[in-house]
Amino acid sequence: MDKYSISDLVSQSYLSIDFPAQFIATMKTKGLENVTIRDFYRAFCKKNEVSPQDDKNIIFNPASILGHLYVSFLLPQQDLFDSISEKEISPDEWGFCVTKVKGDENQLKNIAKGMRNSIAHGHFYISKSFDFVFWDVVPPKTDIGDAHTIYKFSFDGLNFKFLPKWMEVITPLLINS
Repeated sequence: MDKYSISDLVSQSYLSIDFPAQFIATMKTKGLENVTIRDFYRAFCKKNEVSPQDDKNIIFNPASILGHLYVSFLLPQQDLFDSISEKEISPDEWGFCVTKVKGDENQLKNIAKGMRNSIAHGHFYISKSFDFVFWDVVPPKTDIGDAHTIYKFSFDGLNFKFLPKWMEVITPLLINS
């Protein structure tokens, strides 16, 4: 399977923050205020030698998704995870499948902790077909083969099911903390 490397993710991460910064600078440049986002996108891709059809999409790439996962799972973890419900959730409704389960891994709190652990310790990969795989292991082991839980997401499942539902869970906790 063809996976994104750390180098790919770091490059994508930079491009995903450079794109809006450069667009804002362009909008503030006399004579360029009316450049459309489409024209800017094409010029930005050309400048950075990235095809708009390339799998290293500038605006919405695996690195920006991973950045959001990092912020939404690691930063609130210490203060908020004790407040997360232990309710059972449906992996299908939440956009993922769970394999190699040891324990009750359909509880929202356990899923949150498993995702937090996998992201924090770099136990994930993202395929070039935009499949996201996260695994939780008991240290000192790190290999996916030693995982007690593996979470698999398609691009659509992660972005259009899991992340919106996750934000519905943690937003009220963040507001009330």
